[in-house]
Amino acid sequence: MNTLVLAIGILSLGVAGWLGFKLVAAKRTAARSDIQDPSDSFLLDSPSVEPTLIRTEPVPPEILKRLAPLATLSEEELIAFASGRLMEFYPAGSTVLRGAEMPETAVFLLKGTVMVGPERGGKTKVDSDSDAARFPLNRDGLSSIAANAWTDVWVLRVPAVILRQYAERSSARTIVPPDLTRSPLPRELGGSNLFYVFCRTFHKGKLDLPAFPSVAFKLRQAMREEIDFVKATKIVQMDPVLATKLVQVANSPLYLTAEPVKTCQSAIARLGLVATRNLIFTMSMKGLFNAGSPQIRKLMLDVWKSSLQLSVISSVLAARTGQVDPDKALLGGLIVRIGAIPFLSFAEKFRSEYHGSAELEAALPIIQGPVGQYLLAKWEFADEYLDLPIIAEQWNYSSGTDRLGLADIVRLAAWHSYVGTPKMGDLPPITELPAYAKLKDATLTPEQSLKVLYDAKEQIAETLRVFGQ
Repeated sequence: MNTLVLAIGILSLGVAGWLGFKLVAAKRTAARSDIQDPSDSFLLDSPSVEPTLIRTEPVPPEILKRLAPLATLSEEELIAFASGRLMEFYPAGSTVLRGAEMPETAVFLLKGTVMVGPERGGKTKVDSDSDAARFPLNRDGLSSIAANAWTDVWVLRVPAVILRQYAERSSARTIVPPDLTRSPLPRELGGSNLFYVFCRTFHKGKLDLPAFPSVAFKLRQAMREEIDFVKATKIVQMDPVLATKLVQVANSPLYLTAEPVKTCQSAIARLGLVATRNLIFTMSMKGLFNAGSPQIRKLMLDVWKSSLQLSVISSVLAARTGQVDPDKALLGGLIVRIGAIPFLSFAEKFRSEYHGSAELEAALPIIQGPVGQYLLAKWEFADEYLDLPIIAEQWNYSSGTDRLGLADIVRLAAWHSYVGTPKMGDLPPITELPAYAKLKDATLTPEQSLKVLYDAKEQIAETLRVFGQ
């Protein structure tokens, strides 16, 4: 009898345990009807619900480095990319992504595990530390794709247009530093230790380059997305001096207006985002032309003043021809001699007895073109700007087209910038310049160019004063 009671008791416990296990399993299935068990290879007919976001937090820049489209970004670029972006938290069991919700948005898994696949059908498990997580969860572009949180997860959404821009950067033009010692050299550079050490450092790709100006960099990064004047204003106002100067430039003769602007935002609204970006870079450039050594500082200041003059003359000529954007010409003229900065900064580290002013001045015409082109490529300038340091003063250069372009305007401005200087005697007649011949179809005819600059001398002087402050 006791044996029978004991057997019945054991059987009852077994049945109760089995029923309890089935109840837990049923609850798990009900709670996660759209999630595949990791031991399964597929899930059939499990509809997804709309994604339910719980909270957001700023995305840490260091976590972005492993994402394939961003892997080549520098630390500064990653920080700029992360600025203002939020990663999203979804609890286990929730839907993270439905393919049809935002076809122009790429979704990256940053932390946790998801199940990815067709909304109805088999799904594959993806962990945040796997190679698959380096790419968008919805990279296949299927409208029926879904991603469901197997664990608590964090994800990042990025507009697809931004990723396309970064993909294009990987195929951007690469400039290989040439060996400048193979160029014909003036006698001042014969046996110059500074020149040869610099050329060797540059050729090996080990030259220290100046950083892209901070506010200009942040504005350029932000403009890779669609931003409005309000966001642009917040970025510019990170530097109150730049914000003030932007208002002054917007009210300068370069942008003749009847109604002066009074605020940074109204200045940006008047100028437009592209012009604002170019102007912020232009105004930031002065800070790069700086040095502790009086000798190097003087040369830096001379290059800055000549660059600024070339920049403004380029803008004035472009405005009169009507064939080139004056804001592009302003920037194009400014960067022609930018290669002087790395060289003079390098020279400052040498003891002054190893070089003199004549040696430095003789080296600049040889160095600043190739180094400037290399620097602009590193700074990811558009192709139309990259060759300007090389060809701006190649007077006989022809683009092969009859249409007046940015390089033609900058070259004409460079020629005019030497008028009245000791270098004027070395200039070819302006009528022999291929760029000059293209003016015949423009508003500015060949006979008018010198008169235009003479008439605009007050405008040029005032603009130089505003930019040079």
